[in-house]
Amino acid sequence: MKYSIVTIGYKSLKNIQNCIDDAYSSSKIPDEFIVIINPYNQEESAKILDYVQKDPRVTRWAYMSQNVGVATAWNLGMAMSTKEYIVVLNDDCQVGPLTYEKIINKFHNDKVGIVGVLWGGEPEDPAPSPQGFLLGFRKSMIQKIGGYSEYASPLADERELSMRALANGYTLEVAEGCQWHHIHDISNNVHTVIKYLGSEWIPYIHQKSTMNHLNNLINLHGLSIKK
Repeated sequence: MKYSIVTIGYKSLKNIQNCIDDAYSSSKIPDEFIVIINPYNQEESAKILDYVQKDPRVTRWAYMSQNVGVATAWNLGMAMSTKEYIVVLNDDCQVGPLTYEKIINKFHNDKVGIVGVLWGGEPEDPAPSPQGFLLGFRKSMIQKIGGYSEYASPLADERELSMRALANGYTLEVAEGCQWHHIHDISNNVHTVIKYLGSEWIPYIHQKSTMNHLNNLINLHGLSIKK
């Protein structure tokens, strides 16, 4: 089962180096490693760009002219993958040597659409969803139902996509016994100002402004799930 890893280079070259090192010292080495660079500041973004151009382990990369957000960046990365299985990884997540193999092995039938390492979601959701810092996807599912929603990004994108997957007949799985450590950079700093599409943007305020639409989407998916 061949697979790609997609991660976003944001504000730390060291994070990207760690992600690549973890992947290529794992029990199941990826067939592709794709980096999407979402600029944070000019100096660090230039370092990441220089690195991914020189490291032969990076299969493909894209440099965005400005920060386009995680949903758009992840969707681009998944579109760049040529494999049926894709692991989307936050760059602030360290991954143990058996974790990628455990995730990919959970795609044991054609109905498994998303695999995580930890259950999450909200109590009012129609079903639990895997947390979004480390997720495996079936690419044919993404091509059928679409990728991450901008309305849900960056704090609830996995919830909406997971409910959409369930509504379309796919199942969600969690790979047990995985080793990982996630710093939760954005979700622990939701009031931090971020440059997003040329404007100042605060995750918490953005999420509040889109929450009604997000909940309506999730509730709509729930109607199909209950059927």
